[in-house]
Amino acid sequence: MVTFAEAKPNIYGDQYQLFITCDDEGNITSAEYGQMIVRLDPADFFFVVTKEEGDILNDNISKYKIQIDGFRPSLVLKEETPTETPTEPTN
Repeated sequence: MVTFAEAKPNIYGDQYQLFITCDDEGNITSAEYGQMIVRLDPADFFFVVTKEEGDILNDNISKYKIQIDGFRPSLVLKEETPTETPTEPTN
Protein backbone atom coordinates (compact mmCIF):
# COMPACT_ATOMS: atom_id res chain seq x y z
CA MET A 1 0.00 0.00 0.00
CA VAL A 2 1.32 3.46 -0.94
CA THR A 3 0.54 6.37 1.34
CA PHE A 4 -0.07 9.87 0.05
CA ALA A 5 3.29 11.10 1.42
CA GLU A 6 5.15 8.39 -0.49
CA ALA A 7 3.26 9.08 -3.72
CA LYS A 8 3.89 12.83 -3.61
CA PRO A 9 6.20 13.60 -6.54
CA ASN A 10 9.22 15.83 -6.17
CA ILE A 11 8.59 17.95 -9.24
CA TYR A 12 11.82 19.94 -8.89
CA GLY A 13 14.08 17.02 -8.06
CA ASP A 14 17.71 17.98 -7.66
CA GLN A 15 17.41 21.07 -9.85
CA TYR A 16 18.04 24.44 -8.24
CA GLN A 17 17.99 27.91 -9.72
CA LEU A 18 20.89 30.35 -9.54
CA PHE A 19 20.19 33.96 -10.60
CA ILE A 20 23.19 36.29 -10.91
CA THR A 21 23.71 39.97 -11.59
CA CYS A 22 27.18 41.27 -12.36
CA ASP A 23 29.11 44.37 -13.38
CA ASP A 24 30.76 45.00 -16.75
CA GLU A 25 33.88 43.00 -15.79
CA GLY A 26 31.86 39.92 -14.77
CA ASN A 27 32.22 40.46 -11.02
CA ILE A 28 29.13 39.14 -9.26
CA THR A 29 27.14 41.88 -7.55
CA SER A 30 24.24 39.71 -6.35
CA ALA A 31 23.14 36.08 -6.44
CA GLU A 32 20.00 34.17 -5.46
CA TYR A 33 19.96 30.40 -5.10
CA GLY A 34 17.14 27.99 -4.35
CA GLN A 35 14.08 26.24 -5.70
CA MET A 36 10.95 28.02 -6.89
CA ILE A 37 12.51 31.49 -6.90
CA VAL A 38 10.30 34.26 -8.16
CA ARG A 39 12.44 37.30 -8.92
CA LEU A 40 10.95 40.76 -8.94
CA ASP A 41 14.09 42.34 -10.41
CA PRO A 42 15.78 41.18 -13.61
CA ALA A 43 18.94 39.08 -13.40
CA ASP A 44 21.81 39.16 -15.87
CA PHE A 45 22.30 35.38 -15.87
CA PHE A 46 20.40 32.26 -14.88
CA PHE A 47 21.81 28.78 -14.26
CA VAL A 48 20.20 25.46 -13.36
CA VAL A 49 22.45 23.56 -10.95
CA THR A 50 22.25 20.52 -8.69
CA LYS A 51 21.87 21.02 -4.95
CA GLU A 52 25.50 19.99 -4.40
CA GLU A 53 26.81 22.44 -7.01
CA GLY A 54 24.52 25.19 -5.74
CA ASP A 55 25.60 24.73 -2.12
CA ILE A 56 29.26 25.05 -3.10
CA LEU A 57 28.59 28.12 -5.25
CA ASN A 58 26.33 29.73 -2.67
CA ASP A 59 28.96 29.36 0.07
CA ASN A 60 31.79 30.68 -2.14
CA ILE A 61 30.08 32.98 -4.66
CA SER A 62 32.53 35.83 -3.98
CA LYS A 63 35.33 33.66 -5.40
CA TYR A 64 33.59 33.39 -8.78
CA LYS A 65 32.90 35.67 -11.71
CA ILE A 66 30.98 35.42 -14.98
CA GLN A 67 32.97 34.72 -18.13
CA ILE A 68 31.43 34.82 -21.60
CA ASP A 69 32.83 32.28 -24.07
CA GLY A 70 31.26 32.97 -27.45
CA PHE A 71 27.68 33.61 -26.44
CA ARG A 72 27.72 31.17 -23.51
CA PRO A 73 28.12 32.46 -19.93
CA SER A 74 29.94 30.37 -17.35
CA LEU A 75 30.98 30.72 -13.73
CA VAL A 76 34.74 30.63 -13.31
CA LEU A 77 36.99 30.98 -10.31
CA LYS A 78 38.62 34.39 -10.06
CA GLU A 79 42.35 34.39 -10.52
CA GLU A 80 43.89 35.16 -7.19
CA THR A 81 46.74 37.59 -7.31
CA PRO A 82 49.50 36.60 -4.94
CA THR A 83 49.94 39.12 -2.19
CA GLU A 84 53.50 40.03 -1.44
CA THR A 85 54.42 40.16 2.19
CA PRO A 86 56.83 42.92 3.01
CA THR A 87 60.18 41.65 4.11
CA GLU A 88 62.41 43.44 6.53
CA PRO A 89 65.75 44.55 5.11
CA THR A 90 68.68 42.58 6.31
CA ASN A 91 71.70 44.42 7.64
